[in-house]
Order: sequence, then C-alpha cells, then structure tokens
Amino acid sequence: MSYIGRDVDNISNVEKLDNITFDGSATYALEKSSVAYTPSGANNILISIDGVVQMGNFSVSTTNIVFDWSPTSSNTCDWILHYGTGLVNTLGDQVITSANMGANSVDSASYVDGSIDNEHLADDAVGVAELSATGTASSSTFLRGDNAWVAAGGAWTHIVTKTASSSALIDFVDGASGVVFDNTYNFYVVIGQSIVSANNNVELDMFSTNDGTNYETLYDYVEIRGLQGGSSPLILTSTTDFGHVGSFGNASGKCGAFVLNLPNPSTSGTYHTAFGTAVVNDDTGNLRTSMFGAQHETAEAYTGIKFAMTSGNIASGTFSLYGITT
Repeated sequence: MSYIGRDVDNISNVEKLDNITFDGSATYALEKSSVAYTPSGANNILISIDGVVQMGNFSVSTTNIVFDWSPTSSNTCDWILHYGTGLVNTLGDQVITSANMGANSVDSASYVDGSIDNEHLADDAVGVAELSATGTASSSTFLRGDNAWVAAGGAWTHIVTKTASSSALIDFVDGASGVVFDNTYNFYVVIGQSIVSANNNVELDMFSTNDGTNYETLYDYVEIRGLQGGSSPLILTSTTDFGHVGSFGNASGKCGAFVLNLPNPSTSGTYHTAFGTAVVNDDTGNLRTSMFGAQHETAEAYTGIKFAMTSGNIASGTFSLYGITT
C-alpha cells in the first residue's frame, strides 16, 4: 500500500534523500542531490520499498544504509526520508533561535566582514578606546580626517603674562621663566595693555634676540602713524628696532597698548618679519595710533624679544605672550 498522509516535502526539518537503485546487495550509499549524506542514525530514517514503509530492518554505517536482507533489482525504492535532530547536515529555515544558543557562542570570528551596520550598534558603543587613531585624545585635540588626533588649528594658547613695575625691560626668552618661544607654535602674539612710562616723551622699543643675551639692532622698519588733529599720516622708517610705540606721555592717566605679531620665529634661513598696531596718549595730550612692520636683515631664527623705553623705566602695564597653531 502506498504512503497516505501529508506531502513529505512540507514536513519541517525533514531531508528527502536520493532514491536507491537496488541490485541484490545489502549495503547502499545514502546521498542527497548526489552528495554523500551522513544520517543521525537508523531511527531517523524512513524508507519506502514497493509501497511498504521499512523500519527496524536496517542499520546505518557512516554514509551507508545496511539492510538485514538484500533487495533485488525487482524491488523499487519509492522514497527515503531523514528526519529529527542530531547530525543534521542542513538546518531548516529559522530552526535556530537565541534559546538554542549558548552564552558567548557567537564571537567576532563568526561575523561576516561588513555585516554589522549602524542599525545594529548600540548608542555610544564605539568610544575613543575603540579608535585606532594616532596621537592623543584630549580636551585640546580633535580627530582629523586622516585618523590622527591633532591640536585645533587657530587656537590661542596663553603662555605667560609679565607685569611691569618700574621695570627697565620686559622680555620673553625661550626656556626662561616659563616662556615657550620655539617651534611649539608657528605664530606668536604679544599683547601689551595699560602701559605707563616713567618718563615723558619716550618710545617703547622692541628688539629680538637669538641667544637670550644679545639683541639685534639692525632691521628694516616702516611705520604709519596717525596723530589726533594731524592733517595727514606720518610715515617713519628705522633700522634700530623691531617695532615701537610712542610717544608716551607720563601725566596721570596716560597709557599705551599694542599687539605685536611674530610669525615662525624658530624657522632658520628666513628673514623674519613682525607686524603690529599700537595706540598711545602722547606727551602733547593727543592720541597717536600706528601700524608697523619690520624685517630682520639677517636670515636666522630668533628665540626671544624684549621691550624697553628709549629712556627710563616701564612704570606699569601687562605684557602677555600667546602661541597660535595655524
């Protein structure tokens, strides 16, 4: 009698194996789609021969089925089914769930490259520690497009402020008193505020040094100075200083201020330049403003700068040095 029941192709977790052609032997190879098949065991196989379902009259050995009798060429194999769990070569769709999996049974070796996308990442799952960037992450660095942590360009870093008090000079020399004036930054700025002169009708001069002791006295210098009440700007030239502010008056309440810009002072083989702006209450009771620029006449690096009045002391005022990463 032929098999009566549900279509075997629709039974879940059932493998339909290739039919066998009998030749009088007791042992036959089991295959699925012409590929050797290893069953879980004899009890996981149903085979129909000449319309009769066989069970209990055969065993299995690796990929072979071994009958207790010898089917002949006159016998017909209707179908062979392998069912149940065990050594199942091919799993049915959606038969494995998270409940069937052990803890930590899937690790990074099990992932297909590129299989984890943004949708499957938890918020904040990737932090600084997971990045392979070079450099050091900190509050003063950012991650650049080439995967490097670098200092933010254009940021001003305050290096040191010096306060004058009847001072003969104010200087900033690399390595002295907390001063940095080297290739740490490629642009330096000095801001002078509320500067008061001890003497009347004097200039605040600026000089550079390459050894911290001896200061240059040979420059190319141009200044455009405007005078309150004056009819036209005054153009001054000098060869003895890097910049100057003046003329100072020393009456009560009179003071001056300036901004001095110093590009790349540590670069050798360059005729270094400086430029800036200044404002001062002068000795005649008028306001003076100026723009100035200077150039070294020697192509060399320099390591410091000083400020001093043409005569007398700097009575008071603050001088602040900043470094800028551009």
